[in-house]
Amino acid sequence: MAEGFIQVPPDSTGKKAHTWSRVIGANTVEDEVIVQGEQYLPSYSVVTAAIIANTGNDHLLQIMAGAALKVRMRRILVELLGVPAAAATMSIHLFRLTTAGTGGTVITPLPLDTPDGPSGFTAMSQPTVKGAEAAAAMRKWSLGAPAAQPATSLHRFEWHQLPMQKPIVIQAGVTSGLALKLIVVGGAAASVVITIDADESSF
Repeated sequence: MAEGFIQVPPDSTGKKAHTWSRVIGANTVEDEVIVQGEQYLPSYSVVTAAIIANTGNDHLLQIMAGAALKVRMRRILVELLGVPAAAATMSIHLFRLTTAGTGGTVITPLPLDTPDGPSGFTAMSQPTVKGAEAAAAMRKWSLGAPAAQPATSLHRFEWHQLPMQKPIVIQAGVTSGLALKLIVVGGAAASVVITIDADESSF
């Protein structure tokens, strides 16, 4: 195996593409070397204030797509701040929404690069009127009380897109969204902070 090049187009007038030469069976092949460019899609971060998590079935945070652009979720981070009641855990499920909730605290997604401008999608914590959920949860996590739970319990969880894995996609349209739903009551003084990183595009 060795570094090499191929002509593009395959004649003496073309430029040289960097390759890695190796033998497969009886054939010498050239694997092309690719240098990844910088991410170019407009990208945003949604960060909540501390959310009191002591009411079962609350939507802690909702993300709703805009009319024209798809939203791709790249990272979801939930951190436990306030301590739940002794031996309590909080189960948080990720649901698709088919309508938007209302009456909560609006959160403005912040661009990771200022020229990106405002996002098309919207965010809201703890809507008082919840959006309509799709039938099944997409993800499920549990958070435990740091002082009461065994060492295996979680005080935070983080989901992020893996290599060769699709992101979680919200299709374009103001009736398309996602919600993080509290399934089990966390107990007095339980609170969480949620961070979501996402980008959006027309394709």
